Amino acid sequence: MMEPPRSPSDINKIWNAFSGALEGLHHLHFGAIDAGDQTIHQDITPENLLVSKTTSSQPYDVHFVIIDFGYSHTKGLRNSQDRWGIDLHGGQIYGSPESSHHADYTLHGRNRITPKVDIWSLGCVMSEAAVWIKYGRQGLEDPVDPRVEDVVRQLGNNVKGRDHIFFVDVSQSMGQHFRDITEKFKILAYLAKQFDPDGVEVCFSSEVPVIHKENTTKLQRRFNKQKWDQLSFEDRIGTFIDRIAIPRLSSWHQKIGLTKPKSLTIFVLTDGRWGGGKEGAAGVENPIFRLINVILREELSRTQVAIQFLRFGDDADGKRYLTYLDHCGTQYKCDCVDTKPIDGNIFDMFIGPINADIDGVGEDVP
Repeated sequence: MMEPPRSPSDINKIWNAFSGALEGLHHLHFGAIDAGDQTIHQDITPENLLVSKTTSSQPYDVHFVIIDFGYSHTKGLRNSQDRWGIDLHGGQIYGSPESSHHADYTLHGRNRITPKVDIWSLGCVMSEAAVWIKYGRQGLEDPVDPRVEDVVRQLGNNVKGRDHIFFVDVSQSMGQHFRDITEKFKILAYLAKQFDPDGVEVCFSSEVPVIHKENTTKLQRRFNKQKWDQLSFEDRIGTFIDRIAIPRLSSWHQKIGLTKPKSLTIFVLTDGRWGGGKEGAAGVENPIFRLINVILREELSRTQVAIQFLRFGDDADGKRYLTYLDHCGTQYKCDCVDTKPIDGNIFDMFIGPINADIDGVGEDVP
């Protein structure tokens, strides 16, 4: 990101660049009216405004070009009053109120939208640009709850230097918790990046073994692109354990003593709804046992990998499965799993899997 302009003339150049984006929207919304067509973009975001340099050598002589029409819809107009478009569930962070799908009852339906949704989104982007011009990059950082800062101080060196990966269950039932998921991820990811020098990573169960490693804002936006329809959690977390977690425990340079594997904390965001009335943890315990076997075989500390299952909702079977997982390593003296409700103590979420006392707080015995 370039530094914000300081002189009035350079600031005006930024706003003039936005006039180009507005002209682009005009052509989308009205340029094809004579031909009887209308296009609504539905995903105007900073990432979808391409910065194009002019022939000038001045850094702020730029044009903004609208890109990524993946959510756009073009329709033929029946008359001049026919302005309604088909809602294709475009971006939500910069989306207008009438295009929101945050509420449970709007997750899968369609809203009535017009080209005004694009104007709203561009206005949001321009508001961010105004903050950037006034306060720089720091102004775009989310304000931090003082309670979160207090947790950072408490955690101190207890988790510093650990890798942190979020594994997100994107099943249909988890989609009902979409707003809570994104809000909690925002807080947890902010904390994790204070201690993880390599940056926070996210893996969605529908995309495993793909890992996303970006800044927190970009990671948050990836939640909006999930379909929340994944099935068979046992298979998905099994692939994650086998192809991502276990390989980090033994690489060739670690085997010959050049380095030690980095400690790893895995946050699993789930509701535990993996099928009703099943034994154990509905099969999810199997990849956990495979991980424990590798830890024991490599003679690593039980805290080498810490898995924290964070539970959304209060499904009875889900709670029972997660309680089983919470204790599945005790018989091998390698209890690397903890489970906490998502509205629980944030400090305990980070420390629970690596501290036996906190791991046992509020637990039920299976």
